[in-house]
Amino acid sequence: MAINIFVNNQLYHYQGYTLVDITPTRQITYSAEKELERNQQRNWETIQQIISLRTQPTIISTTNTIADISNYQFGINYTGQHKIWTFTFGVDYKDVYTEGPDVLGLLKYDFKITPVIINLTETAKFKNPIFYPSGPWNNIYFKTLAT
Repeated sequence: MAINIFVNNQLYHYQGYTLVDITPTRQITYSAEKELERNQQRNWETIQQIISLRTQPTIISTTNTIADISNYQFGINYTGQHKIWTFTFGVDYKDVYTEGPDVLGLLKYDFKITPVIINLTETAKFKNPIFYPSGPWNNIYFKTLAT
């Protein structure tokens, strides 16, 4: 009896952009003197948990920069220079986040109105402490990357 195992070595890459402080600090325990780092890590853990709802992602990188957001796709309620966090991840299955004609539809759906911790090191001011993946308060969005 033979057992055939198929291993998909192909990763399908995505990139996320957010104005929410998702700095991965690796601070996993609370202490009063490390509250900022713990809350940044909590937001990063939220990102990881949401992108993991439909598949097991491979986190490739996270960075942050200060830039003019007119070059980005955030909501119209944000203008000027802001701190932007970027994260890149890969998944094993093509179209895992596809809903209808939108290849990122399920990812946007999963992030919609998810609570976040604010007033960390972000420069944007939010209407509410949640992820908005669309609309004038859009503070997180995604792109597919060529593989």
